[in-house]
Amino acid sequence: MALDDLAAVIDDLKSKIDRHGKSVSANETRTRQVLIDPLLRALGWDVSDPLQVELEFDVGKQKADYALLVDSKPVIVVEAKRLGRQLVDDDTVQVLNYANVAGIAHMVVTNGDEWRMYAVFKPGPIQDRVIVELRIAANPSHVSALQALSLWRSNLGSAEGPVAASAPVFMPGPGDDGRGPDGINEHPGQVDPGPGWTSLNQCSDVSGKMRPSKVKIGQAPEIKLSRAGWKPATVAIVKWLVDEGELTPEMCPVLMPGKRESVVTYGKQHLRAVELSNGIWVNTNKYAVDLLKIMRAALERCQVGESSVFLSFS
Repeated sequence: MALDDLAAVIDDLKSKIDRHGKSVSANETRTRQVLIDPLLRALGWDVSDPLQVELEFDVGKQKADYALLVDSKPVIVVEAKRLGRQLVDDDTVQVLNYANVAGIAHMVVTNGDEWRMYAVFKPGPIQDRVIVELRIAANPSHVSALQALSLWRSNLGSAEGPVAASAPVFMPGPGDDGRGPDGINEHPGQVDPGPGWTSLNQCSDVSGKMRPSKVKIGQAPEIKLSRAGWKPATVAIVKWLVDEGELTPEMCPVLMPGKRESVVTYGKQHLRAVELSNGIWVNTNKYAVDLLKIMRAALERCQVGESSVFLSFS
């Protein structure tokens, strides 16, 4: 399998997450069809062939979404969640139990963007059982392709079992600004910022428990919010775009997606709007779900991909 071909598939998935994330995150079925199945196919698993992939695999009294088969024997189970769903330990323990009951040594939990692969029978806490953790939207495609090889059918079917990739094949060079086709700034020199950060295109839970406290955009220093919340985060992101010259008065107004309402304006103040600089205002008199839309609308207007913007909820 050519690594460049796999990287091209991941590039396409990255674009779909960035452009169609809201639609794909509507439910698990869309996530599987648009993101999970294509990556499995690229890694040698024909999801339409029951000799290679068994759907709704019986494990005790439960079912796993996928079992990947080699010589008619399951070598790994995969549990799918919808895009934007955070992968929590409860989900992981559930799938570990599935695999343990079935005597399967490896398992994966994925929301289509983030993929975590575990060694089922390895002793110790859950975190110590991770073989590979893949984040499609956050990392350069060749890095993700190398990591994804742990799920390659030939790798899983070998006597040695899956091997985690330890080093990237390709990283953006000094002259690579990370702009993909159509000029979208998908990852402006950005690498995974590490544990505790969630990319904006993964965010859909705006409940009271999910209140961002820090923002990070590209390689710029993180922005610590004066108080946790969606309003301060919205102001911080739009202010960064203005201060960096990405969002100018000539680009205003910025409209709420699907509506004619202006949410970022020049020289015109909304009720409870926040003045930034250059005469630009951002409307924060909104519910959290609409503040997410404002962030995304401003980034789209500036052709900055959501996958380069991260929030911390710690």
